[in-house]
Amino acid sequence: MQIDDTFCAWLREQRARRGWTLREVETRTRKLYGVGLSNGHLSQIETNKRSPATISPRILFALAVVYEFDILEMIELLGPYAGLQLFYDGSGAVLKPIGPP
Repeated sequence: MQIDDTFCAWLREQRARRGWTLREVETRTRKLYGVGLSNGHLSQIETNKRSPATISPRILFALAVVYEFDILEMIELLGPYAGLQLFYDGSGAVLKPIGPP
């Protein structure tokens, strides 16, 4: 099982646990940030027809808030697939893109 498969199943399970529909997640992300993750896009992510790596950092943060996830754990899980890496320095965690500056 690839990490994407694991994340997709986990995300679907978290939504089901809360009894939320795809539309409800869309509405909740829209209320938070003015930009909702469409129910179609979310469905494609949950069924691994669209890679979670295609989620913008803004939407990733919105999902973390809506689901009350630890964003640092999400970034560590998805970071390499999203072209991001989490670094820790004296002041805390820093998110940096992978690759040339």
